[in-house]
This record gives sequence, structure tokens and C-alpha cells, in this order.
Amino acid sequence: MFRKDVGKMELDVQQRQQEANWDDLTPRQKLSDFVRRHEYGVIVGSWAVAITGALRYALKDPIQSTTQKVVQARVWAQGLTVGIIIAAGILTQAQRSRVYEEEDDRGVRHLPTDHSWMDVLQKREKEKERAKSSTLSANEA
Repeated sequence: MFRKDVGKMELDVQQRQQEANWDDLTPRQKLSDFVRRHEYGVIVGSWAVAITGALRYALKDPIQSTTQKVVQARVWAQGLTVGIIIAAGILTQAQRSRVYEEEDDRGVRHLPTDHSWMDVLQKREKEKERAKSSTLSANEA
């Protein structure tokens, strides 16, 4: 079911604005935005890559036995996992400090006010004025 009401039009305008904002971002800002929105997926993916990479690296050693290779891969994977957890903690703390900066003295975070309803009313007024002016010009002719 397709919606064609004012709310749908406003959502479309907001989506176009978000797409324009995304196009204006640098690749580093896009990466930062992606990591912020998909934090846990990035952590799990990094963990999986760390374990796979450690295992592949350990399996290439022809001198060690299979048991030694598995233990070596586990140790490397644990070290990389600790590094990933520390990096995730740093990113989370950075996000929380940004949110804290947006709070007022009482610890209340104020979101920007949504004035989209004012835009809708202004559009309707302009349409009414255009309809009146076209009716007046049609009556004069």
C-alpha cells in the first residue's frame, strides 16, 4: 500500500536530506558513521577475522605439531580479542562523552525540536494563496 499523505511527503524530504548529507561526508566520516551504527557487528566481525587470521598464521608453521598450532592460534586470538574489546570501550566512551556534552546542568539531554508541522502548514498556506490568485486571475480574464 502506497501512502501519499503529508506525512509521507515529509518523510521523503527527510530521506533526501539524509542522502544529501551522506554524500557530503568524507570517506573517514562515512566509516566512522558506519562503525557507530553497527558497533556490535563490527566487533563480532573483527573477532572472527582475528581468530581466522591467527589460525591461518599458526597453521603455516611446519615445525610445530597440530596441537601447538591450535594453542598458538588461541593465544593470538585471545590477544587480538582483548585489543578489540579495548578499542570498542574507547569508541563507546567517546560516544558517551559526546552525549554528555549535549546535556544541560541537570543531566537532561535536549533533542532538537521537530518543526516539520510548521513546514506543512506553510506549504498549505502557499497553496491556498496560489489557488486564490489563480482564481482571481481567471475571474478577471
